Amino acid sequence: MTQVINWHRRDGFTTALLLSRGPKYLKVLPMSSGNLSVKTVPLSEERNMYPVLHKGNPYPVDRAKRIYRKHGKAYGWTKSAKDALRSQHQKGRDPNFCPLHHKL
Repeated sequence: MTQVINWHRRDGFTTALLLSRGPKYLKVLPMSSGNLSVKTVPLSEERNMYPVLHKGNPYPVDRAKRIYRKHGKAYGWTKSAKDALRSQHQKGRDPNFCPLHHKL
């Protein structure tokens, strides 16, 4: 259920990956000026989020993950952020994916 979203926060808009939605909390990976880290936010924050569109369609998640990986390599990322991007890749379209030979 990964989706690219715009999230209106107190300090302005942030682009984020919505990783999962639980009964009480959302897990998001916001793009910030520093290192990447997974945030857990209350479900009530969902009203401040809306999907990012690209040419009238939802923004491609694979494209966003590529940008997030590039940013993480340049500015740093936490283990949870790296694992979240890796697990999203494993859920992708490639049935022959081997985590031993894949480098994030």
